[in-house]
Amino acid sequence: MYAAQTRELMEGFIARYLTKDEVRYRLPLQVNLEDFWQALQEERRRRGITLPLHTLAGQPFWFVLNDSITQQVDDISAAARRGILSQPQVLRQLQEDAVVEEAVYSSMIEGAFTTLPEAERLLKSNRKPRNKSERMVQNNYDALKFVLSHLEEDISKDTLVSIAAILTRDATQEQVSGYRDKQVVVASTSEIVFTPPEAARVPGMMASLLDFIKTAQLHPVLKACAAHFYLVYVHPFSDGNGRTARALSLMILLQAGFDLFSAFPISALAAKERGKYYKAIKNVEDAQDDLTYFIDVYSGMLSRAVHQAEDLARKKLAEARWQEKLAQAGQLNQRQREAAIWLIQSGQEKITVEAWRKKFGVVTETARQDLLMLKALGLLTRQLDGRKAVFIINAIPE
Repeated sequence: MYAAQTRELMEGFIARYLTKDEVRYRLPLQVNLEDFWQALQEERRRRGITLPLHTLAGQPFWFVLNDSITQQVDDISAAARRGILSQPQVLRQLQEDAVVEEAVYSSMIEGAFTTLPEAERLLKSNRKPRNKSERMVQNNYDALKFVLSHLEEDISKDTLVSIAAILTRDATQEQVSGYRDKQVVVASTSEIVFTPPEAARVPGMMASLLDFIKTAQLHPVLKACAAHFYLVYVHPFSDGNGRTARALSLMILLQAGFDLFSAFPISALAAKERGKYYKAIKNVEDAQDDLTYFIDVYSGMLSRAVHQAEDLARKKLAEARWQEKLAQAGQLNQRQREAAIWLIQSGQEKITVEAWRKKFGVVTETARQDLLMLKALGLLTRQLDGRKAVFIINAIPE
C-alpha cells in the first residue's frame, strides 16, 4: 500500500512539477521528505531529455517532457495548424501593434515605467526618447524590427550582439559591442541572487548555445524556451540579457514557421506574471540543472498568449466580415455605417433605442429606424425585455 501510494505521489509531482519546498507541504505524514525527494529526483532524471547545454559545474541541463508541457506545446501547434493568426488580413492588422506591445511589455519586465498609449505616441511621433524607460521601449522596438528583417539568416554571434547592442543603445553606461569581458552578478535590491559564468567561459558556452539552436532536433517551442533560459543563465552581455533572450526566443519560433508569434506580444503574459517568470528562472538555478521548471512555465505563458491572440483575431475577422457585409448592402449612409462599425467593435452584446439615441445624438425615431435597418441586414435581432425593445448583436456571418 505504501509503495503504491508513493508511486501515485511521484506521478503527480512529475505531472505537476513542484519544487522541494512545494512538495514538502503536500506529503502525507508517514512519507519521509528526504527519501521521497531523492527518489522523485532520480525518477525525473530517468525520464529526462538531456540537452547539449551545460551548467557552471559542467553538468548537462535536462528536462522532463511531462503532461503539462506536452499539452501546452500541442496547444500551440494546434493553433498554428488552425492558421487563424496567420491569415494575411489578420497579420496586417495585428503585426504592427504586436511589435509595439512586445517592445513595451519586454521593457516592463526589466523595470521600465510606461503605458501602452504613451509608448504608441512615442513610436509614432519619431521624437527622441526623454527618459530611460522611453529609451528602453524605443530600443526594444528597433531590436524587434531587426529580428523581423533578419529571419532568413542563421542566428549567429553577430545576430545576438547586434540585438543586444540595439537594446542597450544610449540606455546604459556600457554599450554592448560584444560578449562581456568581466564578471557580473544578478542582484536584487539587497542581495546577489545569481553569479553567471566567468567572462572567459562565455564564448564557449555561447558557441554551444548557437550550435544547439542550429542543430538540435527538438520542437521549436521547446528549443525557444531552452535557448531563452540559457542565454539568461550565461549572461553574455553587460546588460540587456533578458530582453535579448526574449527576442531570441521569438526569432527561433518565427524561423521555424510559427508565424502566429508575430501577431501578438509574447512578453505580455511574462510582464503580467513577472513573479512567476522570475521564480521559474530561480527554480532552475536552485535545481542546478533541471530546466523543466522554466520550460513548463514559459511554454504555458506562450500557450495562454496564443489563445488570447486567437480570440482577438477572431474578433478582428468578424469585424472585417461585418464591415464587408454592410458595405455590400449599400443601404446605409455614412453616419449609419460609422455607427454600425462602432457597434461591431464595441464588444457589447445588446443595445436599446435610448442608448443609441444618446450615443449618436439623434432623435428617438431616427435611432429606432437605424436599429431596424441593422436588424434587416442581419446584424441585430429584436427582442422584448418586458415592454422595452432590446436589440441583440448577432453572431458574425461566416
